[in-house]
Amino acid sequence: MTDAEDTVFMLPGPVKMHPRVLRAMSRPALNHRGPEFREVLAEMRPLLQYMFGTQGEVAVISGSGTAGLEAAVSGLLRKGDKVLNLVNGKFSERFNDLCAVFASPTPLTFEWGRAVDPARVAAALEADEYRAVTVCWNETSTGLTNPMPELAKVVKTHDALLIVDGITAVAGLESRFDLWGIDALVMGSQKCLAAPAGMSAVALSKRAY
Repeated sequence: MTDAEDTVFMLPGPVKMHPRVLRAMSRPALNHRGPEFREVLAEMRPLLQYMFGTQGEVAVISGSGTAGLEAAVSGLLRKGDKVLNLVNGKFSERFNDLCAVFASPTPLTFEWGRAVDPARVAAALEADEYRAVTVCWNETSTGLTNPMPELAKVVKTHDALLIVDGITAVAGLESRFDLWGIDALVMGSQKCLAAPAGMSAVALSKRAY
């Protein structure tokens, strides 16, 4: 029988939370409009900027990582906007499906289990004009990390927005948001932060807002 108080998920997340996180969750709820909660938010802002590697704005969302992706896509794209979606796994495939709700996506597919090739991305961007490019940084369906600095350089050269699913990457891999030139990067609380599910955050470049 499963021990509900000592559960380990053998999947990308939710991950096991540290006892100090569980103890913090047992405290009474704060008034979300009160001064104590404002202090918490004020403390979170620079910590999130450090985590993403940015001096820019970070939006905190009461919702899952998917909610963060939807916020980024719906906020930056419009119907008819052409988007190049880099697909090499289940989660990048879901990202493409999400973009289809708000824009006009074109999937550029790669073999599952192989990293996205920046040269093929550059060729696709040369062949057509796109408003944005999406990529799943850490594709957990195949256990693969895509080469984010190289991809960001290619996309930036072609003047498209780069929207990144970093849900299982941010806080686990080094993130240089400003240096690399990413425009929107999404994380989820239940992955590398080892916090409860239900919170996401989106770092935004100046071009994005």
